[in-house]
Amino acid sequence: MLRRAGVGCVVPNHRELKVGPLAGILKQAGVTANEFIEAVG
Repeated sequence: MLRRAGVGCVVPNHRELKVGPLAGILKQAGVTANEFIEAVG
């Protein structure tokens, strides 16, 4: 569970995620693709 400013988002614990579900998770969490890449990069 990711929490950011009172918003929660459930992220599946899979080795790989398809683009659609990942985009939905990022949108729900309020994180841009660039922010995500920077955080995991």
